Amino acid sequence: MQSSRQSGDSTPIHVAQLGGSGNAILRVIATDGVNTAQADSAPFTMENKPPQPMILTPGNDTHRHYGQLVNFSGEALDFQDGSVGDANLVWTNQYGMLGKGSLLSISNLPVGLNLITLTATNSVGLSAKTSITVIVDDNLNLPGPTLSAGPTQFAWSFASNTAPSQKDTLKLANAGGGTLTWKASTDAPWLKLSATQGTVPFTMTLTADPAGIPNDTAHSGHIILTAPPSGGQLTQTLSIPVSLAVGGSASNPPFWVTQLYLPIVIR
Repeated sequence: MQSSRQSGDSTPIHVAQLGGSGNAILRVIATDGVNTAQADSAPFTMENKPPQPMILTPGNDTHRHYGQLVNFSGEALDFQDGSVGDANLVWTNQYGMLGKGSLLSISNLPVGLNLITLTATNSVGLSAKTSITVIVDDNLNLPGPTLSAGPTQFAWSFASNTAPSQKDTLKLANAGGGTLTWKASTDAPWLKLSATQGTVPFTMTLTADPAGIPNDTAHSGHIILTAPPSGGQLTQTLSIPVSLAVGGSASNPPFWVTQLYLPIVIR
């Protein structure tokens, strides 16, 4: 049971801040400094009150770039329960629910004006909501030129050193913004690159040739890709392992590969 105490010959009682109750009474206590007496009103029912949600952060009309993290915090006071638990604090925008709880972090708000609403529901099923706007622009803030390449390693095998050469492709790309140039070299004498410099995107042809390699041997090396400093980036270097096996060693090369065509980025 909640209580509220006021003093004086008469006083207004603000029932809007009194929680709902099925057995409310008003009690008057009189004292002359020595003796005390009291009188109670007839019991009555106090109407249940909805909670009072508040969005603490961010402020209204906050601006963010697309992909930036937005941290939300909120709470709700309630005259029945004192406060509303996380499970009954629901965050939404105009497209649907974003999450629940007093704390929420979102990095994928859509571009444009987002009407962010916090809805609180108390134990007697009453709800209230409050809203702010978060404005998201389409400045993607891409990183500077960033060299990527795939697959990330290669392996070739030949029955003998008289077998024909084999070809494969290496795709070069820019995982950031702006323009990017590159240079390529290899420390594997049996591997030929179709180009040693250029701009991205680019598809390089790799030719592995077993001619002159002793049978029953295995060899390894690297393709080295570099991109000069650009857009605030330092020199970038990618090293891609390669291997070749000839004859009986073809069944046991230095490494074997399931080729992955996901880009690798090294800054």
